Amino acid sequence: MKSSFRPPQRLLDPTLLGAWVGLVSLGWLLIYSSTYYQPDLSRHAARQGLFVVLGLLLQVWLSRSSLPRLLSASPYLYGFSLLLLLAVPLAGFEVNGARRWLSMGPMGALQPSEFLKVTLLLLQIHCLSRQRWDLAVLCVLPPVLLVLKQPDLGTAACYAAITWGTLFVAGLDWRPILAGTVGAGWLASQGLHDYQRQRLLMFLDPEQDASGAGWNLIQAKIAVGSGGLQGLGLFQGLQKRLMYVPEQHTDFLFTVLAEEWGLFGTSLLLLLFGLLFARGFRLARRATAVTSRWLCAGACWGLAFQTLVNLAMVVGLFPVTGIPLPLLSYGGSALLTQCALLGLLQAEARTQFQASRGQPRLQWSPRGVS
Repeated sequence: MKSSFRPPQRLLDPTLLGAWVGLVSLGWLLIYSSTYYQPDLSRHAARQGLFVVLGLLLQVWLSRSSLPRLLSASPYLYGFSLLLLLAVPLAGFEVNGARRWLSMGPMGALQPSEFLKVTLLLLQIHCLSRQRWDLAVLCVLPPVLLVLKQPDLGTAACYAAITWGTLFVAGLDWRPILAGTVGAGWLASQGLHDYQRQRLLMFLDPEQDASGAGWNLIQAKIAVGSGGLQGLGLFQGLQKRLMYVPEQHTDFLFTVLAEEWGLFGTSLLLLLFGLLFARGFRLARRATAVTSRWLCAGACWGLAFQTLVNLAMVVGLFPVTGIPLPLLSYGGSALLTQCALLGLLQAEARTQFQASRGQPRLQWSPRGVS
């Protein structure tokens, strides 16, 4: 007689899923609020909702994926995304002095530099699993040089941060990593545009040009500080209604939360991010396969770096670099990329859940790694 017992199954990790639902829901509400008084941006909330659904489906698909197959396919995925990035100078369109997007017709715009955050991470782990430290470092150079030409200093910094975190977790001595980071930063600074240099200088003293280059930072601080304990209320933010803070639905979305929701809202945001990152790094610590450990740590660190830089930028602790707030800021390419990173975490969470329930677990030892 066959047993009717079936091992327990679950679609997604409840902790990661709960934090994700809370963050994207909060982000959608803030995008709707930030564009409430701007009719020309009224469709942004609906489009973001569509990408939220697509991001959920992407997480479910990646949670069922095989890490060995993804790593084996990583050179092709990296090459394809690099080709898309190479097409930007030829076929891309320009917005606010930067050429970063490819037109997708009615679907909006595609930002290839975002997808490289995932494919770069996979390729670097693929190289590290074969003890090719040199290739893991060299593969970051082409995308960094290409995005600096767009120009997009923030995305280049994200590539460098993902590389730094992955190499550090993989066991490389931190001193050559730090030396390489400083050297790369110095080289990148030599190719900065005038407005980028001005941003870095205004970070030190925005009052030098309060009505010009320092305007964004000063108004962002006013918006954050005026929220108080409880905030001014949904749709009631004065800085937003008067449009004193630019790009509030993207890079400066945190100012809407701080002004309208106050300390309570910002505390909720930090709690959700803390829950997400704590779960991600715990998955990395508990992973038995070394490649899974590197992957979870790299994906989690990539999201954490963007979060820290965006929040520090808005409150004046970091220069304005154009890095959006993960899972909240408007942008389909960015949201899908972040959901892909979470999908990789979901895959490891599913593997660990199956192992804890006594199900057979796929063991894979990459060549050259004991």
